Amino acid sequence: IAGGEASRWPGTSPMRKKLIELAGQSLDRLALANLGEPGTAPAAARVALALSEFLQQTGDTSRALEILDTLAMKNDSDPELAPLVRVARLRIAAHHTTVGAYDRAIAASREVALAEGATRLGAQALTQAGTALRLGKNYKEAREELTAARLILDSLPPQATRGTPYHTIHGELAATAVSAGFLEEALSQAREALRHARDCRPETPDQPFAPTEETRAHLTLANILLKLGRIDESAVEAKAAAAASAAKDAGCGKKEAGCSKKDAACAKKEGKAAGKADGKAGAHGKKDAGCAKK
Repeated sequence: IAGGEASRWPGTSPMRKKLIELAGQSLDRLALANLGEPGTAPAAARVALALSEFLQQTGDTSRALEILDTLAMKNDSDPELAPLVRVARLRIAAHHTTVGAYDRAIAASREVALAEGATRLGAQALTQAGTALRLGKNYKEAREELTAARLILDSLPPQATRGTPYHTIHGELAATAVSAGFLEEALSQAREALRHARDCRPETPDQPFAPTEETRAHLTLANILLKLGRIDESAVEAKAAAAASAAKDAGCGKKEAGCSKKDAACAKKEGKAAGKADGKAGAHGKKDAGCAKK
């Protein structure tokens, strides 16, 4: 609850800082106290994953990784706990990708993919491996892993594949094709990524500092079209990206305006309180002066 409330306040607000600290402490106690208990381990693992994500969002990456490592070390033979342990391992792989440890990221992602098989998480693991392979400039294997991820999603029921997995895979396939020099293929994949990204439109602007997936997809298309020399089409996509981003910022602006009003009211109260305090101090000063004369 505190974590949710923190998102309503501006980034520099003291209230936001207090709420973030409260949420972090609460999650920390709930998760780590229960990870060793057989009956509560799955619930504690979910809290641990929430805590690690929360810490990453607030910039405490090292603490987030400590929690993920604790969870990733758990035995994944328990069918209820296993998927959560694998999610932790996959998030660690994502961190390895971010810091350029591509071999470690690929190995960890493939291990999760092998354990999961033809599931949504298995597809996400193959996508993570594909991303690390692309960044490591192994475009052939990257394409193979990403295609395998797409085939897994194709085999799953529609409710399991809505939005994010598909647009991420097509976005990565587009980026891989661009890096390998296959721009027409990249364009086709980028258009698919945009089509699926439109399913991810948030109902409310609850992530004020992150661009929407739709914005990213438009920017990818604009970049590819520019490389193909199709400047007018690229400009259209860039404008669409700006419009998608502006629509989200408008929602965030309303939140920040509300917060500014609160801050102004608080400042007014503090000013009145300070005025009263000064008045009292002045009265005491006069009394003290009279006593000194006597």
